[in-house]
Amino acid sequence: MVRPIMTKYFVVFATGLLVGAVGLLIFGKYVAISSLDDRRAQSLKQWSSEGIDWAEFSRFIDAGGRAGWRAEAILNSLQRGIEEEHLRAWLGPPDAVLIGREEIKSNFNLAGGQVLPPSDRMRPIDYIPYLNQQTAGLYIYKMGRVAYGISNIELTVMALEFSVSGKLLAWFDYPVSSSNPIGDYIHDTRTKRRVRSS
Repeated sequence: MVRPIMTKYFVVFATGLLVGAVGLLIFGKYVAISSLDDRRAQSLKQWSSEGIDWAEFSRFIDAGGRAGWRAEAILNSLQRGIEEEHLRAWLGPPDAVLIGREEIKSNFNLAGGQVLPPSDRMRPIDYIPYLNQQTAGLYIYKMGRVAYGISNIELTVMALEFSVSGKLLAWFDYPVSSSNPIGDYIHDTRTKRRVRSS
């Protein structure tokens, strides 16, 4: 008689422990995701220039600015197919919008066929090795300076490719020359232009 009662208590105790452990795991995961979302939201606030005086923001860009936040806050979070309006609300106004191949070519070399150099050499500046065939325009965000070595410091921009319907196709970061207006972080070039055709 005593043994079945002990077994019953043991089963109840073990079930309680199991339910408690699962509950603790779910709660821990929720806290971790919430913390990650908070960190990502904080990073995105640092990314967006919305409502910030450009002279102040340009110092942030000059010091490396967005380049330090790109991997965690942006590249890992972007999703193909997101619409222009949602992306603007999320990342803030682009620093430039280039519409059509001719306008893109006026700022970047689209010659094609060039192979990226070995990792121990500098990437070609003002060069986009590949554009998606459906790309109708680019959003440009000035990233800041990135030091890959003492003699290899790049001024970079992020180019987000949009289709004619205003949907995100792809995104890459590219080194630009200091003489390229696209990389000029001193002047406020933020724009309300849209890629999506009216």
